[in-house]
Amino acid sequence: MTCYGYELMQVGYKCQAPSLEAMDIDAPMAEKAPCPKCGGQMHYEAYTSPTGSYIALAVCNDCGREVEF
Repeated sequence: MTCYGYELMQVGYKCQAPSLEAMDIDAPMAEKAPCPKCGGQMHYEAYTSPTGSYIALAVCNDCGREVEF
């Protein structure tokens, strides 16, 4: 998994899914959706905090647009 969420990592999030199950469910969802900005292919990025908060992002491979889902 590629990680570009530098702002999230600066506030304590780690670039990791909370579980393999979450990654198995969320990664295909991110990859199926076209970018809302340019129509490009999206990829999945996951971030978890020490308190258990989870942020799933679909990130465009072409323009870098991030969409939380």
